[in-house]
Amino acid sequence: MCALPTFEHERWKAIFKSYWNDLNLSGDYSPVYENLMQRYSEHQRAHHGLQHLQECLELLQNKTTNENRPIMTIAYFSHDAIYDPSAPDNEDKSIELAREILSEEKASPDNTTNICRLIEVTKPNSSCRTQEEKVFKDIDCWVLGSEFSRYQKYLKNIECEFASAFGVIKYKIGRAKFLAGLLLSRNIPRPL
Repeated sequence: MCALPTFEHERWKAIFKSYWNDLNLSGDYSPVYENLMQRYSEHQRAHHGLQHLQECLELLQNKTTNENRPIMTIAYFSHDAIYDPSAPDNEDKSIELAREILSEEKASPDNTTNICRLIEVTKPNSSCRTQEEKVFKDIDCWVLGSEFSRYQKYLKNIECEFASAFGVIKYKIGRAKFLAGLLLSRNIPRPL
C-alpha cells in the first residue's frame, strides 16, 4: 500500500490564492484549488502526489525570484494534475487541463503559454531552452539528487506506482530506459 504524506493545505491554499490574484485570474480560486488537491490525493499516487507537490513548492519558494513565482507556482500545481502510471501522456493531459482552467479564468495568452511551456518540460527527455525551464525541471526532479534516505523513499514510491500498473519486471525495464534517456538527453537535473 502507498502512504499519503501530510500536506500543509492552509498554507498552500493561501499561496495559491495570492498568485491566482497576481495573475489576474477572474474566477474563484477555491474550487480550482480543491479540484487539484483531490487529483493529487488519488490512490494511485505514491510519488506524484501531495508530498512531491509540496516539496516542489517549497523549493520554488526558496530558489526563485518573486517575479517568477506566480507563473511557476500555478504551473507546479498543474504539472502532475493528471496522473495515471500506465498512461504515456500525463503531461499532455495536464497541459490540456491547465489550458482549460486558464481559459475559463481569463488568463492572459502569455501567462497561459508560459504555464503550459513549464509543464511541457516535465516530460521525460524534454529539452529546456530557458533558465526558467531548467530551474522548473530541476525542482521537479530534485529527488534524483537528494540525500540517500530520501532517494530510497522515492524509489520505493515510484516502484509502488509503476509496478502496480505494469508489474515489477516491466517497471525495472522501464526505469532503466527512463534513466538512460535522462543521461542521453544531457538535461540531467542539477542538485539543488
